[in-house]
Amino acid sequence: MLEEPQWELVFEKTRWIIEKYRFSHSNVPMDKIFHRDSDLTCLQKLLECMRKTLGKVANCFIAEEFLTQIENLFLSTYQSESKSNAEENENECSNDLTV
Repeated sequence: MLEEPQWELVFEKTRWIIEKYRFSHSNVPMDKIFHRDSDLTCLQKLLECMRKTLGKVANCFIAEEFLTQIENLFLSTYQSESKSNAEENENECSNDLTV
């Protein structure tokens, strides 16, 4: 990267990618361990790689804030997905009890 990224544009594209592919059959569970010889989750590995790429950006404080926003976006998306899956399972269980 030779110049400062357009942070808002990159963030919106990231949001779009997460929304588009989060229910894909080939999606990566970001809370799982990246590699059996690693302590990093897939999300942590992604952020680490992005941090190295963004290390060449002039304003490292903005880059860190951007990475925090990306991490929060992934976490909130995953948490809302987990919550809705739990609610679906709960509804299925209660439906089974009433039949």
